[in-house]
Amino acid sequence: MIKGVIVMKKKLLLILPIMLFAIFYFVGDADAGSTTLNLTSDSYTLSQGKTLQLKINGVKAKKVKWKSSNKKVATVSKNGTVKAVKSGNATISGKYKGRTINPPKNLRARPTTDFAKENLFNVLNSYIDWEEEPVALDLFAGTGSITLELLSRGCSRVISIEKDPLHFRFIKEFIDKLQDLSAIPIKGDVFKYISQCREQFDFIFADPPYVLKEIPELPDMILERNLLREGGLLVLEHGKDHDFTQHPRFVEHRHYGSVNFSFFQ
Repeated sequence: MIKGVIVMKKKLLLILPIMLFAIFYFVGDADAGSTTLNLTSDSYTLSQGKTLQLKINGVKAKKVKWKSSNKKVATVSKNGTVKAVKSGNATISGKYKGRTINPPKNLRARPTTDFAKENLFNVLNSYIDWEEEPVALDLFAGTGSITLELLSRGCSRVISIEKDPLHFRFIKEFIDKLQDLSAIPIKGDVFKYISQCREQFDFIFADPPYVLKEIPELPDMILERNLLREGGLLVLEHGKDHDFTQHPRFVEHRHYGSVNFSFFQ
């Protein structure tokens, strides 16, 4: 008889993005079936071949990004259906993706439009395997909307650099509310950070002010410092007056309205 025990900590249900952990222990065979688990439960026994529907009170399943630490033992679908596969143990985790940012009117940042951001991340899906939990860097973080999107996609760590005191305070406050340790906001100058950084990233996003005179040099500043891991991706948001198609590491260009994105690898 294969049995599984899921251990839930109720207090985790109050955290956004919600991090839930379900630990499975499998030790034998059993009849297949389907059961629904409400995450206010403390434990549950699951047998090999059975499925378990994870649910969170007040949260739509599609708003949660589910992941299994060991797909050979237990799989989890996009809608939160867990299936016991074989003997072993696995951790099922879920991160709530429904949080939105409403910056106060006194912020001077120009956030990437929702339309442009949605289309950008649709394109990024062909470049980035989110299941691999990439490490990301958000330069000129502004309101932090890209940081939040990266966290919701499953990045294991996101470093956000913002110099403006008001913008940084806003980012820091919403990250504190999320209680997500994978988010690391840093108040500081982007160019100084680039020159001193010794870390590499799977994905780097830069959204400087469109009037910034150093925009043409930004790709080289980042790439020559070797901040991008092999196979990684740099995306620079810029206005229509800049053209990077002749850059040796340019990959493609996308534009949505007045928002332009240039891709580098």
